[in-house]
Amino acid sequence: LFPLIPPTALDKDWFEWSGRFALDYAFADDQMVYLSASRGFKGGEFNGGALLDPSEATIANPEFMDSYELGYKGTLLERTLQLNVTGFFMQYDDQQVLISGATPFGLLPSLQNAASSNIKGVELELQWQPTDAWFVLLGGAHLDARFDQFVDPALGVDRSGNRLAHAPKWTLNGVVRYTRPVGTGTGAAQLDWSWNDEQFFTIENTPSLREGDYAVVNGRASYKFWNDRVELALFVKNIFAEEYKATGFDTASAGFGAHVYVMSRPRTFGGQLILSYD
Repeated sequence: LFPLIPPTALDKDWFEWSGRFALDYAFADDQMVYLSASRGFKGGEFNGGALLDPSEATIANPEFMDSYELGYKGTLLERTLQLNVTGFFMQYDDQQVLISGATPFGLLPSLQNAASSNIKGVELELQWQPTDAWFVLLGGAHLDARFDQFVDPALGVDRSGNRLAHAPKWTLNGVVRYTRPVGTGTGAAQLDWSWNDEQFFTIENTPSLREGDYAVVNGRASYKFWNDRVELALFVKNIFAEEYKATGFDTASAGFGAHVYVMSRPRTFGGQLILSYD
């Protein structure tokens, strides 16, 4: 229906160092704090989505990340409660991002290196088992992920301060599970849920390429027997049939008339047979 780019060979090598340092201190039984610092790099990448114009077939250089964590792990309430808290800061340099650039076919994405960005936040997780039958997990995170310095090389637009793609400010999740002996086996029923704050799908922070906050609830019932080697389970995902956009792509700028969205999975029922061997 339209011409594609010709076969193109791209080849480049990189050599970089990475490493990690960590220190932890147990100040009481089942109580510890820790500190870590690490540096990593992701090798260069090419734009596997190149389709219409040779300018899309770009190679981005490696991206680098310096990461720092300070956290606490401990058990409380006679070891029935596990508490994990982590604060973190991550600094990206030469971050690889898809940038829309001008081509004869309109604005098309190419993979390039942004200037820099940082991600800072905190994570908290509570695991509580008040009895042998009940288990409860609650987790959450706050994330501030933005570009420090980023002038779009294709359009000359200063995008410093923009939020990173797929980086909601707040996320919450939880699990409630009840387990008890049934006959010669073990039965279990579980509900799990997650909530995500609004997020953008592109680094341009285009209002039409974003999704507001949404929550998803799943359920599962199972029965294990034969020394826990066989498990039968029924599940339902997205119980309340929540409709949301999982991600989105800017194809309107390339002349296709509209954006493309990947929608959430509908309410889904299923069953499982799991066999385990020593």
